[in-house]
Amino acid sequence: MRICIVTTSYPRFEGDDAGIFVERFVKALSPLVDSVLIIAPRDKDEPAYEKDGNIEIKRVEYWLPFGRKIAYGQGIPTNLKRNPLLAVQVPFLLLAITASLIRERQSYDFVLASWIFSGVAAWIASIFTKISYIITLKGTDMKLLEKKLFSSLVKKPLINASYVVSVSRPFVMEPPPHMASTGLRLIFVPNGVDIPIPTEKEIEEFRKAKSFPADDKNIIFVGTHHPGKNILFLLHTVSHPLLSDFNLILCGRISDDSYKKEIYETIERLKIAQRVRIEGAVSPNEIPLYLSVSEYYMTASKYEGMPNAVLEAMSAGLVVLASDIKPHRELIEDGKSGIIFSDDIEALAKRIDRLEKNPEQKAKLSENARKRVEPLTWDATAKMYLKLIGTER
Repeated sequence: MRICIVTTSYPRFEGDDAGIFVERFVKALSPLVDSVLIIAPRDKDEPAYEKDGNIEIKRVEYWLPFGRKIAYGQGIPTNLKRNPLLAVQVPFLLLAITASLIRERQSYDFVLASWIFSGVAAWIASIFTKISYIITLKGTDMKLLEKKLFSSLVKKPLINASYVVSVSRPFVMEPPPHMASTGLRLIFVPNGVDIPIPTEKEIEEFRKAKSFPADDKNIIFVGTHHPGKNILFLLHTVSHPLLSDFNLILCGRISDDSYKKEIYETIERLKIAQRVRIEGAVSPNEIPLYLSVSEYYMTASKYEGMPNAVLEAMSAGLVVLASDIKPHRELIEDGKSGIIFSDDIEALAKRIDRLEKNPEQKAKLSENARKRVEPLTWDATAKMYLKLIGTER
């Protein structure tokens, strides 16, 4: 079996977090198949072609190197929202990916399309190649599909897919009403989690290198910083008097200059500059170390598909504090494997304070979080996809 994975985001260099979960899936899938061909946009000066064992990466050029702005960063929808003029690049990217799929049609037997934009390219290419495809919906896709107009625009690629995979069980159980009668073969396949546990020596060296005192009490968030992630809520929470002993570590890109300014202004206004560390973009290889120096993982995200960072935090044994949205409730049983909170900062601060006074309960939450995500491996995810492909052959 030869698989082609088409994606609008894939790591461009060592330590790049762009499309990192697609890469982890590929590494789990590659030993189970004859070959994997990855078709992704080329960003700047990264290699147009790479080969690693039975994995080939082909990056397509769709615009002048200095002007390619539609892919990567915060993703196509967010990039368009920030700069609508980038819409001119969309058809060129779609054409480039579609052309590559058609050109490489002798190199693969089945297509897995990550994100709906890639699914559109897979559908167009299939008209010429007659090769089947599966579309995997991620967080932003599912939010867009809640809009009837967008859903109608991508109806053809969706209904012609062998399967449409969602990484969110709630979305599959309760799809938008306008999608319910389309005949869509919608199925849930969870993402995996694969996070190494650092050694004591590695943690000690990391603490020294990053100046993390051993007795610090840290709350961490990992992810791209934009309004949908509700970073300001995290800042206001840490500013609560009951949490004055805690520091907040923020890991992730801040591409939106106006939101970045708002974050820094809020930090100054709340007078918590000494307790907030903004680390910026962090290599995926360093995430386990950042988690190892933290006690809590907090996310106030307003919308998620499958919250991968939450999975990693649970796997690392952190106590997860998560906003009350369906994808978080899918993973966390409130009070048993983590904490689900509303917009009430006072109530959240009191819950954290009670946990600090009850280390046994805190340890139990950590243990239950680990157990909850143990079955979610990338190997299991890869096998689920191959099972779906097998039903189509």
